[in-house]
Amino acid sequence: MFNPPKKSVLIRTRLSPEEVRNRLTCAIGNPRGFNFLAPRPEPYIGILKDDRFIIRKKGLVKDPYRPSISGNIMGGDEGTQIHLILQPPIRWLVSLILSIIFIAIAVLIWFDLGVDIVNGEVITILRVAISAIATVGLIALSIITTKGTLIRQYERTTEFFCTLLESRIIQESLIE
Repeated sequence: MFNPPKKSVLIRTRLSPEEVRNRLTCAIGNPRGFNFLAPRPEPYIGILKDDRFIIRKKGLVKDPYRPSISGNIMGGDEGTQIHLILQPPIRWLVSLILSIIFIAIAVLIWFDLGVDIVNGEVITILRVAISAIATVGLIALSIITTKGTLIRQYERTTEFFCTLLESRIIQESLIE
């Protein structure tokens, strides 16, 4: 099965750990409560406790590509380091599985697998092979596209944190 990519990012800022927590508190809203009339300005929702946080980007639509972010704040002599782990939420996997199922069904219907209704004959091996190749190709395309979208969302999230915390990336790696 396809494992979704995760991203590990270590960023460093000259801000103190307290200032980092303050800025994160301003950017993270409480995940409870929902009110259309009074939208909150925070771009993320989640929990910040001591030097750890678990957040996700908020939005009205359940976007399966919005990453879930966990992080640690570590103080030091030269400022503060923040270690981020970005990963897709579980609904991403549900979305991928549903798209694979729909692709397979669409290809099966398109190539009339089973019995040819017009002539009442069994479909030839060639049509079965073509439909199998088309199904595998579309599923591979779906996985590649999904992976690319996830990676781009990770980049946007990393850019947001670097801007928010006036920091720079020390180390980043894609975990597959």
